[in-house]
Amino acid sequence: MNYTEILSSDRAKIEKRLRDLFGFNVSVFQLSNYALGCGCTGLTVSPTGINIDDLEVFKDHIFPTVIESAHDLLLDPTIAYAIVGGDAGVSALHLADYCDRCAVEYGGADGRPRPDTYVIANFEGGKSDKHLSNLRSRFENLIRERTGIPVYLLEMGVFALRCGCIGISTFTRGMRRDGLDELLNKLDKIAEELSIDSDLLYATIIPGTIEVMTLNVKHLCEDCRKRYRNPRSDIYISRWK
Repeated sequence: MNYTEILSSDRAKIEKRLRDLFGFNVSVFQLSNYALGCGCTGLTVSPTGINIDDLEVFKDHIFPTVIESAHDLLLDPTIAYAIVGGDAGVSALHLADYCDRCAVEYGGADGRPRPDTYVIANFEGGKSDKHLSNLRSRFENLIRERTGIPVYLLEMGVFALRCGCIGISTFTRGMRRDGLDELLNKLDKIAEELSIDSDLLYATIIPGTIEVMTLNVKHLCEDCRKRYRNPRSDIYISRWK
């Protein structure tokens, strides 16, 4: 499966659907497919310019396109929900295939486990492809072997951005800077398996510490290629290709 082609194409398709409904002030700045350490997998649509009322009124016109994208990625979701800010703006739409523990949590009180979570629909689901989950587990085990530390890989995600960047990111807990270059090279090998032809390997460091927050492999758009030549202080550049 060519994850990046699917994500790039489907991001544009979902954005077009939202713009047909709400106008050109709406965009989708990221579409990502993720696997979590608990066992959940999912698809996240990150929009700008829509609010929860828009979603409630037009959900039957929006979610068929989003569900089609999930199926393109062999995701069989059990729930659809939105993350809503204090201004009623929708910051993310999620389709998720939950692990058993999270399925109980998201049962919640009337299906709303947290104040910012708006559950839209539940599905039978539960038969998602496990390839990305297996890659996450494999890379977590590799990090632990190389560092000798019980590092926890919270999430591995493959993404397509509106600017044209594509890539893979991992969110870590308990990882230090030692051995970063070797581990980023290993992540680049995984990126190749997912058809990502990378330009840049880098990590983000929690400011004032030696704690690693994310490991990233990206194929950059032209604008971001220029921006990363002068990166923020919390970014460690391992290698340009």
